[in-house]
Amino acid sequence: MERAMTTDVPVTLRRTLGVRSSAALIVGNIIGMGVFLTPAEVARAADSGQSYLLHWIVGALVAGAGALVAAELGMRFPHAGGDYVFLDRAYGRPVAVAWGWMSFLLSFAACIAAMAVGLGETLASITALSGLKAELVVIAGVHITGVDVVGTVAVMLATLLNLGSVRLVGRVQLLVAGGLLLGFSFLGLFTIAGASAQLGSALSATSVVANAPTNAFGSAIAAVFFTYTGWNVLTYVGGDVRDPQRTIPRAVMLSVALVALLYLLLNIAFLLALPLPILRETPNAGVALARKVLGPTGGDGFAVLVALAILSGLNSSIMAGSRVALALSGDGHLWRPAARIHPRLGTPVVALLAQAAWVIALVLTGSFGSLVTLSGSVMILLSALTVSTIFIFRRRDPTIAALPGHPVAPALYLAFAAFALVMVAMSEWPWLLAGAGLFALLTVRQARIQAAPKAVEPTH
Repeated sequence: MERAMTTDVPVTLRRTLGVRSSAALIVGNIIGMGVFLTPAEVARAADSGQSYLLHWIVGALVAGAGALVAAELGMRFPHAGGDYVFLDRAYGRPVAVAWGWMSFLLSFAACIAAMAVGLGETLASITALSGLKAELVVIAGVHITGVDVVGTVAVMLATLLNLGSVRLVGRVQLLVAGGLLLGFSFLGLFTIAGASAQLGSALSATSVVANAPTNAFGSAIAAVFFTYTGWNVLTYVGGDVRDPQRTIPRAVMLSVALVALLYLLLNIAFLLALPLPILRETPNAGVALARKVLGPTGGDGFAVLVALAILSGLNSSIMAGSRVALALSGDGHLWRPAARIHPRLGTPVVALLAQAAWVIALVLTGSFGSLVTLSGSVMILLSALTVSTIFIFRRRDPTIAALPGHPVAPALYLAFAAFALVMVAMSEWPWLLAGAGLFALLTVRQARIQAAPKAVEPTH
């Protein structure tokens, strides 16, 4: 008989995250630079302001569908580990372990490293801090800049914050996420208030897309799809959530609704300040909007807000990634000490420190880029695999934690995930193939380990 999962065991994780802190964790994980970098991609596929906004509305519906599924899965299995737990219960330990290894060592670590460096680069874009781009030292052929140092310090500080107290992390996340919502909402409302008379013409104005690629629509949908991702972060820290049956669904749906409204507000502001032909050629719509509306200092002020957004995502990702390590280690598939919970702090200290060491190595060596590319594309496939587990759990027991929207919500999400996957495969098929191949190898390896006969201790 297979050994029972120990992801249920870490009851010493203190369930201190309430609805507001949990929602803040999700909001901080979703909002980043994506909403400012993807408008150009979306604008290239839109021939009017209305069709431009339609992309974002569709993205909100897909995110809402995925969030409904994530909420139900989190209610069914409110433990540390998220997808690892769901995949193990639905498809077996080999699939779950393969996902866990790829998530902890590749996608989570690489994404955290990328955010840390992005934080440094964002701060370096501020006029007074431009010196951060300068090279400081060369160690073993590795060129280290001030940006790398800022990224390293950010990882260390966020890890220390997570070491101390989950309650403190929740409060900090609530403060930062609240600041982001207020700051970005102010930018959007200020723009709309100053040009409200032009709103109708901005939405109805048409603009022919010259020399648009054949897959422009698909690329736009894929870009919006990625910009909304992150709503499932709460399932990774399910063991830290207070009253999960009540908190998880409320926090997930509240956060997705807030982000969807914010994205809609910002994109209306983009259309008012940057007509479609200009928006198509604007690499960072947020910077362009801030400079146009707030003047020359707008760019620096906006950079501070973006830095906060990245820091918020960094904090929540560090927390979530360590819980994946906790679940893997608890089942004996990663370094055993990483499964320990500090008796006084109630946090996975070893898992957090091990993750920080690996992430800092990626930051300083600059090797996270290839890991993001390798694991990022296949994670779309794996997220769809996770969403599909809801059909299995509903068939096994349709009465437990049943939320509305089934089966339309998961079917909608899976359809758009498949579409996004096809779009990614059109340009990144070597990386997609490599990532899928690695996942298959890890799954087969774990299946063989599991099937191998166990040594029998001699009796005396």
